[in-house]
Amino acid sequence: MSHIALIARQRSGTNALGSALNNHPDIFYLNEVFHDHPLIKGRLDGGLTIYNYFYFITQVYNKSISDLCNIREVFDLYIQYISSNSNKKINIIDIKYNSLANLSYPWRGPLEPPAIFRLLNENSIPVIRITRINYLAAYISFKTSEKTGVLHKSKIENNETMIIDVDVQDMFSTFNIWGKEDDLIDEWLSICYSVVTFDYSSIFESDGSLSGVVSRAVSSLFPGLEVGGLMPGLLKINTRPMCETVRNFDEVAGALRRTRHAWMLD
Repeated sequence: MSHIALIARQRSGTNALGSALNNHPDIFYLNEVFHDHPLIKGRLDGGLTIYNYFYFITQVYNKSISDLCNIREVFDLYIQYISSNSNKKINIIDIKYNSLANLSYPWRGPLEPPAIFRLLNENSIPVIRITRINYLAAYISFKTSEKTGVLHKSKIENNETMIIDVDVQDMFSTFNIWGKEDDLIDEWLSICYSVVTFDYSSIFESDGSLSGVVSRAVSSLFPGLEVGGLMPGLLKINTRPMCETVRNFDEVAGALRRTRHAWMLD
């Protein structure tokens, strides 16, 4: 049995990608298993809570978080636990940026790589890293989800997409933070066993199926495994143009046109 780590920021298409890969008979997608609140109602789909890392520690390993000293040993036991409970050949472990540090020792330096990167390398677990270089589209997706409370949907609905107002100063501040985060992730991934990277924009073909880019990336890690053409079980929460989603779009566009981010308006 093999494992792949899927690393990305929220709103980067991982849930849609995972729902498509989950349709392959040999693949099991594990959604955000290092999130530290596994039992929040609706956070995880039915049955998936048992795969959460913190559920494993407290309910299976029977330890409190404060008792953990040997993270390597616990991580190895956790990977064995996933393998013993999954009947698929490949488990895809979804790890979001904001949960990367949840496996680190409390005395980790602020710029030191979180322990998960070393653990993935030591266990020869390859990484698929998804970027979303269009920060504007990602920011609007974040804010729309934040306002509606909808993370994703599984069917086409007739509900009007909620219109949002963008705080331009907050938008630029967020872009700056994301840029620094991405630089750090690039550096930290350099210690990993094997890494393939592709952008949100190249995940799906025009008909909604998984793209050749994704298929080639997966095949480079597991030769002979074909995932091209698989369809996702989740849909975008917003398919309307940005100019129809953002009430003050003219203000946003005017501010961006004077910067290196202007291309994101296209």
